Amino acid sequence: MTLQAFLELRGLAAIAHHVPGRIRLKLDPRILQHPAASAMLSLSSGKPEAGLHSARLNILARSLVLEYAPERILPEDLDNFFTGTDMPELHKTAEKIARILGIELRQQP
Repeated sequence: MTLQAFLELRGLAAIAHHVPGRIRLKLDPRILQHPAASAMLSLSSGKPEAGLHSARLNILARSLVLEYAPERILPEDLDNFFTGTDMPELHKTAEKIARILGIELRQQP
C-alpha cells in the first residue's frame, strides 16, 4: 500500500470510539471496493514491531478495532489522521503513521 492509498482509505473510515491503545473505526461499505483495501485488511494480523498489537475486522458491523501501543503510535496522531482538515498537517501525520506501519511513502511504478 502507498501513502496515497492510505490517505484515500482514510476517507472511508470514521472514528466510532477511541481511548489510548484502542480505536474502533466505522467503515464505509465502499472500502471493500478500494484497490488497497486488502492491504489495509492485512493489518488484522497485527504488526507488534510497529506498535500495532491486533486488528479485528467485523464485516457485518462494518467496523475495525485496532489495538496499538500508544507510546509508539500516538493517540493524537490517530485522531488527527481520521478527523484532521488541515491538509499539510494531515499529510505529515499520515507520513509519520505510515513510517511506523511500514507503508511505502512513494508511489509504486
